Amino acid sequence: MDEVFRLFQNAIEALRHSRAKPETIPRLLPEAVNILRAFSGYARRAESAPGTSTPADPPKSQASVTRTPKEECEELMNALLPMVKKLLSEHGEFFPVGGTMQADGSIAFVSTYDGDEHPPSQKVIDSLIEAFRAGAMDRKYKATALIYDIRTVPPGATEKTDAVAVRLDHVSGYSVLVVFPYRLSPVREVIFTPPFASKGPADIFSKP
Repeated sequence: MDEVFRLFQNAIEALRHSRAKPETIPRLLPEAVNILRAFSGYARRAESAPGTSTPADPPKSQASVTRTPKEECEELMNALLPMVKKLLSEHGEFFPVGGTMQADGSIAFVSTYDGDEHPPSQKVIDSLIEAFRAGAMDRKYKATALIYDIRTVPPGATEKTDAVAVRLDHVSGYSVLVVFPYRLSPVREVIFTPPFASKGPADIFSKP
């Protein structure tokens, strides 16, 4: 408050030195001076009172928080899985699906085509891996996801079941294979059972 009072006085002095007409120079009435000084005293007493503190800086926005490689890979996976579930529900199967997280964090689907209308799944997987490696070499991607249909025996089970395999790779070297066993309900709803994971080959991105 003292600072406000001082700035007001400085402004009046500046107007006087600029030879402004007296009637254009604002006047600070005695009543206003007393009010400003009273508020200044209240402010000083409040600042020195026990239990008071300076408000903390506002929390940083969520967008500024650095995410881990695992979190970025999970975001990519979660963006692709709904389309895979839709394909399974409509057709009972799907061709391998690829997706990438670009350097700016945006997500895109990746597909390859060599003229074969019905290529074997392994051929599509190999082609997607080759595309991932090329993009990684050009530093276009920070994460890749390869999703394909498999038959596997889940931990604790004795028989094979259908499952969606999700291979995730990150530029940091993080690599994991997440497997989602599933079944189709009578109305063709895809029902995932608890997933399990294992370490991935980490062969998409070159080592730092």
